Amino acid sequence: MRILHCKLECKTWEITICAENNTKSTIKEGAMGQVKIEALTLKILTDNDFRYFWISWAENHIEVGRGAQYGLVDFYTDPEEEFGKQARKKKLKKSLIWMAKKQRILQCLEDSYPNTIPISNLLKLCKDKLADTTTAAVMLNDLQNKGFIKEVEKGFWMRIQSGGADANDEVQIVKNIPKLTSQGQPTMAVITSLYCEKLAVDALIDNKTTLLCQIQNRSERIGRHKIVSTKLSKGALSPVNSKISTENSVTRLLSTFSKVQHVFLVGVGGSVPDYEDASKHVKLGDIVVSLPSHERSCLYVHCQNIEHALRTDEYKFNVKHWACADDTLQKIAEKIRNVTDSSSDTERPWDIYLEEASERLKAEESSFHRPFINTDRLYYTNPDGTVVKVHHPPGDRNYIEGRTNVWFGALSNGMNIAKDGKLRKTFARLYGIKAYDLDTDAILESLEGNRNESFFIIRGIADYADGSRKEWQPYSAMAAAAYMKTLIMAL
Repeated sequence: MRILHCKLECKTWEITICAENNTKSTIKEGAMGQVKIEALTLKILTDNDFRYFWISWAENHIEVGRGAQYGLVDFYTDPEEEFGKQARKKKLKKSLIWMAKKQRILQCLEDSYPNTIPISNLLKLCKDKLADTTTAAVMLNDLQNKGFIKEVEKGFWMRIQSGGADANDEVQIVKNIPKLTSQGQPTMAVITSLYCEKLAVDALIDNKTTLLCQIQNRSERIGRHKIVSTKLSKGALSPVNSKISTENSVTRLLSTFSKVQHVFLVGVGGSVPDYEDASKHVKLGDIVVSLPSHERSCLYVHCQNIEHALRTDEYKFNVKHWACADDTLQKIAEKIRNVTDSSSDTERPWDIYLEEASERLKAEESSFHRPFINTDRLYYTNPDGTVVKVHHPPGDRNYIEGRTNVWFGALSNGMNIAKDGKLRKTFARLYGIKAYDLDTDAILESLEGNRNESFFIIRGIADYADGSRKEWQPYSAMAAAAYMKTLIMAL
């Protein structure tokens, strides 16, 4: 028995039941087309069954039955639609895996920047098999064609900036930093740890000369000041080796550019929120600047280890403090603070530089736009350890939602305490901490060893821990860079 089903907008399907001496049933593309579905149906019907047999088509499937009873009912989905759906799912899955692998490659190259990575090491970092070399090569070439990475030498790859460049900017790949005249030496250095932080800083530096080598970028000026900016490489190193690598990189920077007087540490961090008082509550996208308070002279506090007395449930923190002998940058920050705090109508320079950087960074792979307000979620840890979502404390009538505000206070390393709500709160109260970050202590150790007497830390707030969450990192890094330019232009 044959039944033809036809949609005017589609092709014809032929359904055959009990073909070839009552042994097989099929669905084909038309009478002479390809068989899409085939099944053995040996003696499924007899001569007596034909008067009770019926077939119908409804909502893209076939129903088969006997009399008023469904008895034997088989459903066949429209083959073309089913195969198309499976193909789309398979294609989407493959596309997502492909995108994830490319993103992982980018992340590894960004962490290593400004160092190059051989393709063999890149496969290990991406947790791919050596047999995937061909696939990796295709991905690398695709990313290179889009302007995100570059093969510096045969088999050695590096992340490069794809946006934020002006026509006057120059990029050179060199083996060694060339010697500079005394007049050409920069007097300020900017140190970053993340790739998005480096992009944000460079977007606000004019007339750049970028020298890609084993250590860093040389950038030209902000206003009348010559600046050198660098990003510390973050390879797959142990904490001890990572600290050594950081200290060595900072030492090379200061020895290469011996006229550097002021060092800016610009990047992201995690806020210490205030759950009750909006006037003390540092939100995502805000900026925290290292300034000493009347009670404490330190700019940065590193918690080396913690001792917990079980009987009294008290904590003892063994810490190291850093402060600056040269307070030039601190005085400028205080001056900016006094001017902007004197009136709510006073123009805030960092807002202007935020717009400038955002415009220059449009072409970058990372999005530097400010995330939606509803992504700024605040959580509170109860004494029993349970975590609950809470509302931000309500601001006063002058508060503007989504505005980037600047806060002042000490900062700290969050490795040991940032993720423990109780420790965070206790430590912050004891030492006046406004934000936590990662790895800054190694930089300060090196600055101290190289007798640098003027440093300034600026952190854009990316989360409520230590700044490691990625969603707010690009915007918060850009906010920190905007305040950096505000400070330098005021010198």
